[in-house]
Amino acid sequence: MRSGYPKKEFINTGELMKYVIFGAGESGKRALHFLGYWRTECFITTQKAGGCVDGKEVRSYSDLLAEMKKGSLIVVIASDKYRLEMLAQIKKDEIPRFLVFRDRDLLDIRESYAHYQLHMRDEWKSNAEILTRSRIEDEQKIGILGNGYYLPYLIAELAFLVGIERITGYVETQKDIANETGITMGIRRMSYEECMAESGCILIYEHKNRSGLVERVLEEAERGKKAIDLYQADHYVPQFFHPELAKYKGLHRGQRCFIIGNGPSLRAEDLELLYENQEICFAFNKIFKLYPKTRWRPRYYGISDAAVMPGSMEFLQSEKAEKTTVFLADEFHRIYDNRGLNAEYFHMCVEDFYPNYPGFSDDITKAVYFGYTVAYDIGLQFAAYMGFSEIYLLGVDNSFTENLTDKDNHFTEDYFEESELERYKSMKPHPKEINRAYEKAARYAKTHGFCIYNATRGGCLEAFERVDFDSLFS
Repeated sequence: MRSGYPKKEFINTGELMKYVIFGAGESGKRALHFLGYWRTECFITTQKAGGCVDGKEVRSYSDLLAEMKKGSLIVVIASDKYRLEMLAQIKKDEIPRFLVFRDRDLLDIRESYAHYQLHMRDEWKSNAEILTRSRIEDEQKIGILGNGYYLPYLIAELAFLVGIERITGYVETQKDIANETGITMGIRRMSYEECMAESGCILIYEHKNRSGLVERVLEEAERGKKAIDLYQADHYVPQFFHPELAKYKGLHRGQRCFIIGNGPSLRAEDLELLYENQEICFAFNKIFKLYPKTRWRPRYYGISDAAVMPGSMEFLQSEKAEKTTVFLADEFHRIYDNRGLNAEYFHMCVEDFYPNYPGFSDDITKAVYFGYTVAYDIGLQFAAYMGFSEIYLLGVDNSFTENLTDKDNHFTEDYFEESELERYKSMKPHPKEINRAYEKAARYAKTHGFCIYNATRGGCLEAFERVDFDSLFS
């Protein structure tokens, strides 16, 4: 059995922290292995001290009281039976840095971590990994946006990685967090404005039901303020990276392109005009149903919705797709046998963002953000990455009936095969989410030096300036 630190050789630099576990029973032992053996200095007790538990010395509470009151130790209350008494003692002694360990934390804490799916399995990334990969050690003043239940653990993680003195404070975004102690590890609560003014880096610690403050932080990040979103696990999973897509960066700088939607206003003669003028086009899903009526073909074609794949496989495996660059979300090769397809894969980061905005990718080799419409997922984000200065939308009516399979929703009444109707019957359009995605694209374009126009004949899309399609060729 390993021995703990001898009493006279107590080690603490005052810069990086150590845990001391208040309670040496079964709960304390579980806390030790949960928090980390080498991060834990010892157990402490108000009862008789002495001996070791799982290789850590059991010391007297009074022996370490001065160190604890200075805030150079993190006290971990770990006892089901005496928790309230311990908590009262900690507060009476005005010890600033403490947290309460509960056995359920062993199972539940990962619910506060970034979640993703890899090879059809649920996976999580801890705060420690994301902070390390984001080089948090380079940051001198760190603010936290959010006060989730596990905020004390996040603060402790920062204390171990960079020292607690670099944390400027946290912004409360949730009321009445189910935390019986209201513990914030001695870190002060700040207003959003104070946090932004005093912090060089903002940690986004909001998982579900994100507040509008998250969007404000992300907007500031676009202007140069550093932000680390603790829930963007996809950006730190090497299996999701597609460095081969880097060849498209700036490929069409200064040119214009057309993003073709599949709305009811789309006409074959408009596509023929695009063909005659040799315009670069993006198109998606079942656009190939118009091929018999026009010589036009898109330069780029993509699918971001797995449900579309079965009804498109015949096209993707045919000669018709050979002269088109095909982009597919990378999850598809784990769902369908796509090994014979000549396609480029990208990773799509799927998040529920409404009522806020989705992300807009600066680097499609890492991730492309989900916007509930393929025109946003692939079209707008890829076009921006490729450097187009003018992007025109055509056939993007953005007008849906309640049933996605209604014949009025697409350019042809037989858009869905009979075999697909059952699959799509339960699917509903998401007009609110789609409009937020288009609004995000408009805002992104404005701050990144390119223009998006709506050349659709009619429809309900008003996020972009409208232009007359025919006037573009006069």
